[in-house]
Amino acid sequence: MILLFQMSTSAGWDGALDGIINEEDCKQPDSEIGETGNCGNSTIGIAFLLSYLVISCLIVINRYIAVILENYSQATKDEDMYCLPSGSESTEGIRT
Repeated sequence: MILLFQMSTSAGWDGALDGIINEEDCKQPDSEIGETGNCGNSTIGIAFLLSYLVISCLIVINRYIAVILENYSQATKDEDMYCLPSGSESTEGIRT
């Protein structure tokens, strides 16, 4: 779970990819003694990794943009609230 969260921020995905591709350390299946082995399918792992990265990065980037736009919108509303109407030089109607 921590690895997936880390990868959603585009950090550490290369380490996960190295682990998926590494077939030297896995135990191959042995049909003579009935062992299934512990090797996974690297093609499916790579497909999952790439699809997760693309989808999660799109979601994270959209959230960053949404926060930035919301803050910009709020800042412009606050600025408009404190501006004087055009042609007005008096500050009598403004409360502090």
